Amino acid sequence: MQYEGRDPTVLREALKMGICPSITYAGRDGVRYSGKISHMVCLVYLDENSAAIMDNNGPAEQLIWMSAQEFMDRWTNFGGSGWAFFWLWPGPPPVPTTPPEYGTPC
Repeated sequence: MQYEGRDPTVLREALKMGICPSITYAGRDGVRYSGKISHMVCLVYLDENSAAIMDNNGPAEQLIWMSAQEFMDRWTNFGGSGWAFFWLWPGPPPVPTTPPEYGTPC
């Protein structure tokens, strides 16, 4: 599913279902980006007061926390429209890395 707009409700609902939305992100966070960027990140937390993103340009365990208003500014590029994408169903199982022994049930 994809969404374009300024209403964070769809993001909160996805997170409640255990779905991690990929979102647009305009930077200017003082952590990784001092200026404006055009980037996609994973939104991992959002409530009325705060938000957290996971950025592929940093360690996976390092989240960038911000206020809900700062998140809205960065998601919508400071007043424009935000974009989000997420899968509604889980993906396929991982590809095996080693073949099973012949005669072993899969």
